[in-house]
Amino acid sequence: MADFSSLQQKVNALKAKVEQSSITPPYLGSILDNFITQMQSIDMTGMSDDVQNAVANATSALQKAQQALTTSQDASESAAAALSKATDALNAVNKLTPIRIESEEALEAMRTLGLLKEGQLYYIPEED
Repeated sequence: MADFSSLQQKVNALKAKVEQSSITPPYLGSILDNFITQMQSIDMTGMSDDVQNAVANATSALQKAQQALTTSQDASESAAAALSKATDALNAVNKLTPIRIESEEALEAMRTLGLLKEGQLYYIPEED
């Protein structure tokens, strides 16, 4: 593992300095402490090749999983768009399919009640 002690000493020295109208050294120092802690947690110096390869493979697998998730989301959005278009087409076909109405009176009653759909075809069978 890399030696972070000299870096930590510099951070500690910074935290000890106090000057007029400067940023607060303890605050900045605590941020730098957090950086050092994070760097130590990901430092792979001295790890065996197997561990380093495992970490690299896991990173690669994670990237591939993220790509697959993006592809899946894109496919889902495409499927939703296709469903919407299919629904619109089905609605258009349904309007082109004539609906039988038994009489002029029934048609007028539907018109009065607001039951007729705009664009829908209706028909009254001819009497024999």
